[in-house]
Amino acid sequence: MDPLTPVSFETTLTTIKANNVKPSGPIPLDPINLGEQNKLPEDLVHTWKDVSENATKVIHQRQPCNESCETGANWGDAGVICFAPHSHAINSMAFSPHQCNLITVSNDGFARSMDLEKAVFDESCETVHCMMTHPIRSVHVHPEQKHYFVVAEGSFVNIYDLRNLKRTKCQSISELHGHALSVSSAFFSPLTGNRVVTTCRDNRIRIFDTSKMDGLSPMLNSVERNIQKGWRLSAVWDPKHQECFVFGNPGKTPRIEVYHESGRILHSLQNKEHLTTVCSIAAFHPSRNILLGGNSSGKLHIFTD
Repeated sequence: MDPLTPVSFETTLTTIKANNVKPSGPIPLDPINLGEQNKLPEDLVHTWKDVSENATKVIHQRQPCNESCETGANWGDAGVICFAPHSHAINSMAFSPHQCNLITVSNDGFARSMDLEKAVFDESCETVHCMMTHPIRSVHVHPEQKHYFVVAEGSFVNIYDLRNLKRTKCQSISELHGHALSVSSAFFSPLTGNRVVTTCRDNRIRIFDTSKMDGLSPMLNSVERNIQKGWRLSAVWDPKHQECFVFGNPGKTPRIEVYHESGRILHSLQNKEHLTTVCSIAAFHPSRNILLGGNSSGKLHIFTD
């Protein structure tokens, strides 16, 4: 299956109530849409190891949900298996360097690792839940100093040192102040990690200086944009450049904008015929001058020079 092909299906998923809190520790990797079978297909682990060609992550609804779905030719409903490792919305999913692990981060305060070889959803870090008392929106690791990671939790953005995490109480090494409402995301800049860009529902994108993580990271610039209620928009860096980031602007004329860290717009990409809704997800190609944007309708827009 082509990973970029939109997938639509009907299924009889078990209803998971928001107050059905998942316990800490490992959770069995039991599919919730296979009825009495409730067993993993024998070929799933082998397919997962070649995930770029045979499987893809699917969001069952347009809005974030507490389910993670995987697709394969002969699995579940229309080739889809669904799991429910969280009790609240999953905000982010990413593959770890180990091909068999999918990391999920949720509003329930847990970060879990889907390990097919062990057949469990493990806690990625057993201190995540006690460390953060607000919903986790994003977690991003420093590109050079891998023991540092930045967390968007509620209206707070903090940087932690993995070496200093405690089971009952964890102190951040740096704080990024100034956010009035919930923060959608926070990302270190590529190459050096000397900057962090945050996207907040108070209608501002902020850039912070994180070259010295020693208490309070100063804000360098902010950009005002109409980040509408309900949108989970995120400004993300260009992996090829230290100082440029992209953002899907949901204005009257939807467009994708490329910014310099100073707040200056470098490019404004729009197409009134095809780009008619906001691209809530945008990303640069890691090595070529290609920019992609995706929207909730399942359309992918590609811009190149």
